[in-house]
Amino acid sequence: DLTDSSGNSITTTKSGGFSRTGSRSKFGNSAAYSDGSGDYLTLGNVPVLGSSLWGLDFWFNATNLSGSGRQTYFAGTNDHRWFAWGYEESSGKFKLEVGNDSGQWQSLGSPVGDKSNYAEDTWYHMAISRVASTTIKTWVDGVLDDTVTISSGSISCSSNPWIGDWGGGQGWHIDGYLDEYRMQIGESPQLTSGDPLYISTGTGFTPPTAAYSAATTSATGTLISTAQTANASQTKV
Repeated sequence: DLTDSSGNSITTTKSGGFSRTGSRSKFGNSAAYSDGSGDYLTLGNVPVLGSSLWGLDFWFNATNLSGSGRQTYFAGTNDHRWFAWGYEESSGKFKLEVGNDSGQWQSLGSPVGDKSNYAEDTWYHMAISRVASTTIKTWVDGVLDDTVTISSGSISCSSNPWIGDWGGGQGWHIDGYLDEYRMQIGESPQLTSGDPLYISTGTGFTPPTAAYSAATTSATGTLISTAQTANASQTKV
């Protein structure tokens, strides 16, 4: 029961008890919730990443950070030539793994971010982006957390990725809440002027202070403002 607000018609298939809940959300009246036991979403119709730039960002709020080993916020599942990114409980950090041209995981030197003091029942804004053919960067609450070098062109596959499971029977499910999940393929938000996560100078950005709209799901979106005269002479945007 999910809506793709970008208009790109990405379908989602639910497994387990992933649900919509009004008990906790970052923006609006509801968020996605997983209890850490067999819950995940499969994303269909996602274009092959190939050598393109891309970006992913979301808000997460964990109810348990010591349950299953890892908590997976994006992962390829079949030929391992997507990237996989999630919270690693042993290090207390977010960890990235990327497939190589032969379908195996690259040796990236245990690429975990710097931040290690995540707290339960707290909202964090997470962002990961391919900013160049061999460079992936991650941010926590707008602060640069890690820079990883990969092999050029290695992220490419025909399988549908998952939110909430690493695949391969690992059982690494999200234990908590997820809100404002946005993925862009073909551009890096941090390099795209006008995007809420654009970095004009420096290394970081200000996390969103409101929910995304249809205008902000595309870097080419246009916000149209119309002034109307009401009884109280208000202006509606």
